[in-house]
Amino acid sequence: FFSISRDRSMSTVDKSPSPSAKHGIRYFNRLSSAGQEGKYRVPKRRTCFQMLKTIIFWPFRISMQFICDIIIALHFLKTLLCGSPGRAGDYPIDKIIEDNGYNGETHTLQTRDGYKLVIFRINSRNTLTDNKTEKKEKPCVLLWHGLLDDAFTWISQGPKRSLAYKLADEGYDVWLANNRGTRYCRSHCYFDENDIEFWQFSWAEMAKFDVPDTLSYIFETRKKEGIEILQKISYVGHSEGTTQLFACLCERPELATKYLNCFVGMGPVAKVGHATSLLLTSLARIYFDKICWNVGIRKSFMLITGSLEKRLIGAIAYLFPALVDGIVDVLCGPSNSPMNKSDRKQWGIHEPGGTSVANLSHWCQIIRSKRFAKFDFGKQTNMKKYGQPIPPEYDIGLFPKKLPKMLIRGTTDSLADGKDFSWLCSMLHDQLGTLVEGKSGDEVILMKGWNHTDYLWDPNAHKKLYPEVLNFVATQTKGV
Repeated sequence: FFSISRDRSMSTVDKSPSPSAKHGIRYFNRLSSAGQEGKYRVPKRRTCFQMLKTIIFWPFRISMQFICDIIIALHFLKTLLCGSPGRAGDYPIDKIIEDNGYNGETHTLQTRDGYKLVIFRINSRNTLTDNKTEKKEKPCVLLWHGLLDDAFTWISQGPKRSLAYKLADEGYDVWLANNRGTRYCRSHCYFDENDIEFWQFSWAEMAKFDVPDTLSYIFETRKKEGIEILQKISYVGHSEGTTQLFACLCERPELATKYLNCFVGMGPVAKVGHATSLLLTSLARIYFDKICWNVGIRKSFMLITGSLEKRLIGAIAYLFPALVDGIVDVLCGPSNSPMNKSDRKQWGIHEPGGTSVANLSHWCQIIRSKRFAKFDFGKQTNMKKYGQPIPPEYDIGLFPKKLPKMLIRGTTDSLADGKDFSWLCSMLHDQLGTLVEGKSGDEVILMKGWNHTDYLWDPNAHKKLYPEVLNFVATQTKGV
């Protein structure tokens, strides 16, 4: 719409409209005003070729989009069931401990059957003092996670609210264990994690190998550092972390005398025949474990380590809190104090920690059989392995009587059901104190309205529960 002056002596632009530009402006203004008044519209003509292209292209595009969505959904489902490759998330535990201002260490031990377990250690906050000299005076606490979880659960709520940090602040040498098959423990001396042989384990093998070998490693490590032999380990377990210790000490009670100072069980689980968890009981009733095995899903279960998947789940957990609460309620029971948004995001990024299909099968078996028994391989294999057609039960009555213990149960815990919990207390030879709701008896605490995850994820656990745990551990440590 502007014309350049033809005068070569001038280098400026003549901004006066040319005749053709004036005509264009008038035409444009007329169209605009006519369009605003609604007098007429510029007609849009579509050729036969364009109409044919639309008829063919749009159904094709919609079909391809639908196929892509199905592929993405199947990939995500495969990732949930079978796991994904990658490192241990974008936020490994050792980095989190360091970022929160604590002295942390990463240790790797090898079990007697060849699995390499990674355990984390928290000594104290970062200070200018010599950390090696401080270790000699610190009592030791071992924290062990539950099913589909890992060591992150003990530091999930940050320095001011997490049990691991509060123990470290009180002067304890804190160790965070990880079970085989979690995102931190996917190595073996002979097998690769893609080998089906790597995933042939359940909590029975964790009780037989992981627990005693971890206790031995911690004890020997502290002994090499010059710590007194009498400084034993206080064991704090959640869910499956208690199951492993029950099974371990029922068969090897001498380990309690050698290594353990006391035992704290949060949501303790042995028998689960009366469990009311809608998700787990449904999986057991439809024989989901056998379905997985028959369709070829025989390795990992819900082991998610890829960065993209973790971020996606974290975003979903943050944007749709009701979905997270619904999943937790279906699996663990209704919660009295749901997680806040920040905790839900952390839950989505770091959970689930993963396990094996065989481990899930073991849980389904003991739900159906209502027995605290070893893995059922089938009659023929059971005869070869156990010398009887059905797997033998663990005798919980052999659990060491002299080991000080505190059992904690939420009243809405759908995995540690009230009937199974009462049976567990009775099998411990009436050592436990009177059940007292809301406060500690001698060794039992009932938490009103708490489900199976509230021991670790309740926003007020550091006020309502952890002081009781700290007092119990401190009392037993002083008594050694």
